[in-house]
Amino acid sequence: MAPATLTYTSRATTHMGASILAVALAIALGGCSPKPVAEDQVAAMQAGLDAFYTRHDPQAAVLEFQKVLAANPSQYGATFQLAAALDAAGRSDEARPLWEKMLTLDESSGDQQTAARARAKLSQPPVATEETLMRAGLDALYQRTTPPAAAAEFQRVLAKNPTHYGATFQLAAALDSRPSPDVNVAPATADGDLSRSAARRRGVSSARAASCPPSGTSRGRRLPLPGSADTSGSACCR
Repeated sequence: MAPATLTYTSRATTHMGASILAVALAIALGGCSPKPVAEDQVAAMQAGLDAFYTRHDPQAAVLEFQKVLAANPSQYGATFQLAAALDAAGRSDEARPLWEKMLTLDESSGDQQTAARARAKLSQPPVATEETLMRAGLDALYQRTTPPAAAAEFQRVLAKNPTHYGATFQLAAALDSRPSPDVNVAPATADGDLSRSAARRRGVSSARAASCPPSGTSRGRRLPLPGSADTSGSACCR
């Protein structure tokens, strides 16, 4: 074990119980990597474990573990911890490739305990996230041109997140495309049911008021207005 790893282990022990250390630290920076660990990777790993196990903030932990893997993509412990943090953050679709990677690493190294955990994660059916539901809705609306199916997907997003900007707008577009003008299908909100016309008004006014926020913000990219030429499915998903 490199001196940096020893220092890291000592610090981490002061913050975590033995039950957590058995999983988090046994496979951390040492792992299967024969190379010494850089100090910045040690610091990022420590910050990630503190965020994940002490502050219970998996989103913050994800950012730290990603820093480690950006510097060393094959880092064993960071791969495991990033997969676990993504799962805890409700981003299981992003975690799945990492569990697949862990399974390959564990089988080659003979780590049966961690391999069993990876297999258990991979055996679970994929969880529908806001992102995957938005993709399904956009595909239904703009590629398969089935507005009722699209509306159902956008409603599922709004059931998870009633203030989701892209889902509100796209639901309005989907409802506006339905053949029957008197259909009144919408998600529940704090103010009650959102009618077809209200969904459209809310979506369009939100898009105009935001004046198409720039890429990189929480609201994502420019949204196509209903009936516009931009039906590529590249609409805001956040």
